[in-house]
Amino acid sequence: RRDTSANFRVLLLPYRAGEPLPTVVYDRATQTATVTQGGQTDIHVFTVGDDHRTRLSVRRGSAALLP
Repeated sequence: RRDTSANFRVLLLPYRAGEPLPTVVYDRATQTATVTQGGQTDIHVFTVGDDHRTRLSVRRGSAALLP
């Protein structure tokens, strides 16, 4: 029997029709996604807990939007 664990991320990013799409750069080594949209840049950090669940934190500049 072979088990595999899924290792992927799905980001749903809203945007308005006619506006440019957000750009996302993912760094696999640090598990960090840099999302730029409308002149704003957010940093999404994915961490895996001891229970194997993925946690997400989001920062914009020095402010935590999602701890």
